[in-house]
Amino acid sequence: MKSMKQEHGFTMIEALLSLLCAALVCTLLTQTAKLLIKSAVSDREAEDRLAVKQLQLILAQSNNLYIEQNQLHFTYHREAYYLTQYENKLVKRKGFEVILQNIDEVSFTKQESCFQMTTKRLNKIKRVVLACEE
Repeated sequence: MKSMKQEHGFTMIEALLSLLCAALVCTLLTQTAKLLIKSAVSDREAEDRLAVKQLQLILAQSNNLYIEQNQLHFTYHREAYYLTQYENKLVKRKGFEVILQNIDEVSFTKQESCFQMTTKRLNKIKRVVLACEE
């Protein structure tokens, strides 16, 4: 009778199959991470567009708009407010309502009868019209 020898280890095919599976998993994880990063950037852009639309709506209902020391002052529902930069945020003051986050610079200008806001984030400059006087 032959005695069966017990073998230890893996065959070459088993090792190659496990390496193939590991490579596929790594590829899928890399692609998933890229998609998550891309969606986070597009979410920030959507949040910025929404914030600008909200500001435009508030300022359309406001009066007495003027710029002083790089702050946009306005009267909304008979109360005085102003927009200013605090650290890396654009805030609406009379209280502390954060409008935009993670911005490097914000400035307000008036060209003709329109008030504009210019923001700089990661060396990208965006300029939007917030309100126009009648």
